[in-house]
Amino acid sequence: MDLARRKLGIMLSTNPEHPNLHTLIQLSGTALERRADVYLYLIDDAVSARTDPRSKSWFSAAPSSLSAPTAASGAASRSATRTPSPIPAWWS
Repeated sequence: MDLARRKLGIMLSTNPEHPNLHTLIQLSGTALERRADVYLYLIDDAVSARTDPRSKSWFSAAPSSLSAPTAASGAASRSATRTPSPIPAWWS
């Protein structure tokens, strides 16, 4: 099924060791293959998933239809760098 012009948003708050990260990568990968725009919101412990060795290559190879901002408060408290967000500044 072609998902062009469809959007999928997923929020992840668990640390990268939790099986949720694998599920997120599989689910969002399938949606991207079917041409959906995917928005991943990484909060709390999940902000470290951007630099985790198991998922870092996936994030760097993902197409431009993937947006994965990290929450400012989560990134700051975990010494991570906040990534640009497509959502309004007041939301952060």
